[in-house]
Amino acid sequence: MHSPTINFHKNKILKLQKRIYLSLKEEVDQILGELPREIKTYQREFEKDFKSQKLSLIKISKRKLLARILQSDVCLISDFHTFSQAQRTALRIMREIVTSHKNWCIGLELISSQYQKDLNLYQTGKISENTFLKHIQYQKEWGFPWTNYAPLFHLAIENKCPLIALNEPKTVLNSSATFRSAKSKDALLQRDRWAAGIITDLFDYAIRKKIKIKIFVLCGELHLGEKHLPYQIKKISKAFLGSALKTISIHQNIDHLYWKMSRRKKEQSADILKLTPNTFCILSSPPWAKLQSLIDWAERLPELDENDVDWLYYFKNQGQILSYFFDLQMPNYENFSIKSIDNIPFIESPQKKSTLTPNEYKIINFGIKNNHYLYISKINLAYIGTQSQNKITDLAGIHLLKRISHQNKIFEPTYEDFFRRILESAFGFLCSLIINPKRKCDLYQDYVLSTQTKQSKLELQIVKQTLKCLKLYDQINDFRWMQNPIVSFYVSRNLGQILGKKIYNAMLMEKISVELIKTIFFKKTNHKKRYLILIKLTENIILPKTKREQL
Repeated sequence: MHSPTINFHKNKILKLQKRIYLSLKEEVDQILGELPREIKTYQREFEKDFKSQKLSLIKISKRKLLARILQSDVCLISDFHTFSQAQRTALRIMREIVTSHKNWCIGLELISSQYQKDLNLYQTGKISENTFLKHIQYQKEWGFPWTNYAPLFHLAIENKCPLIALNEPKTVLNSSATFRSAKSKDALLQRDRWAAGIITDLFDYAIRKKIKIKIFVLCGELHLGEKHLPYQIKKISKAFLGSALKTISIHQNIDHLYWKMSRRKKEQSADILKLTPNTFCILSSPPWAKLQSLIDWAERLPELDENDVDWLYYFKNQGQILSYFFDLQMPNYENFSIKSIDNIPFIESPQKKSTLTPNEYKIINFGIKNNHYLYISKINLAYIGTQSQNKITDLAGIHLLKRISHQNKIFEPTYEDFFRRILESAFGFLCSLIINPKRKCDLYQDYVLSTQTKQSKLELQIVKQTLKCLKLYDQINDFRWMQNPIVSFYVSRNLGQILGKKIYNAMLMEKISVELIKTIFFKKTNHKKRYLILIKLTENIILPKTKREQL
């Protein structure tokens, strides 16, 4: 029988997550305002797809999903435009396929089809990326962060995958299946018809030239409703090609499905769901993360840059949520600051340098060069590197731990301090999982694979020592290698992240309570003993061998 106390704490996690979701959803609704009638109808049709009792909700492996993609002619992937995780997941799927199968094209809603010639010039290297973006008026026509989409273009160029512009142009000039299909007064359905027409024209050309092709299509999530783009592709391709193109749809992070799996206590393990034979959903992130991305995008004026973003506000907000969850007093944020990759000169301040030891200065410099986030307690500062809500939450957790336990250390070359740093890293990562339970970290096999990649001697040393420590777990007794400050610091972080993931999973599996976690973490003495207690408590928690098992 499960402990009722631990059941209470598991429910507390879910209630907190729901509270975050509803708060952000309310904010998003205020930002978007009253939607036009036709968009509401289009949205309702989309949402109806996920409330059907006929959905199977079967968990499948990445391998099975990739096999199903290869059986299709058209693979539609949903895109939440402001959410970088959506573009990264699409990139991972495409990379798995196009690097080993050479007959794929990539269709993009974000480029209007009137710019196909510019897209061809960019892909063949005849114009630069900056020139291309100017020609297609990227900021005006699309406006979502280019840095999130650029890797998709680079993947296509490296693997010689033709890029196809799919969005409806403001002036319709063609006289093909594309033109004949795009006559609906409803703007959203007209865009579906237009894209379906372009895809049909592409296959018509390939058939006439006796070329075998397949296509990925990245487009806004509402377009993947069964009555929307999938239906138009089926209808138009059948009319013009004689038989319908085989199409599958891959949705991402559907709110309704996430909460449904959460009620079944399967939100952690359900990374890829098969909904129907031709419809799938990848749950790579909790639903509130994409809402936060929309709010961030909407509130950031075009003229603002990274220096203008109030990261301290986010930091305090996450600290407030974590304090509530752990039932702790809010920590002090007075004179505290957040720096990003755009503020790197902060470390060169003579006053700040004099506060740090030479070893700490080495650790911080290495971290900045390699885009690691850092909590630098001695100078009341957190460094996030590139923008990331996960990093902010992780650092907010470490801030809470340090302020409540009155701990100010960054690094000491001692055996005991090594375990202190593991605990610190574990708590920060645990906190980030409470807010984003889908956050990943490198696992054992990822470090094995990392030994085969090109990297500096120091980075390789960190990876190899991490692997040694992962094999030893509770038998880490060799003190000599810990004298290297950079290796010791980043190995302890790697070990802490994996331990933090195990602790979170133990909470979900009702093996450990929040009260016990507080008791263990918020002590200041005997760090190794507390580390060994956590190792014992989580010894039966099985993690995947690699984060690559997930999308």
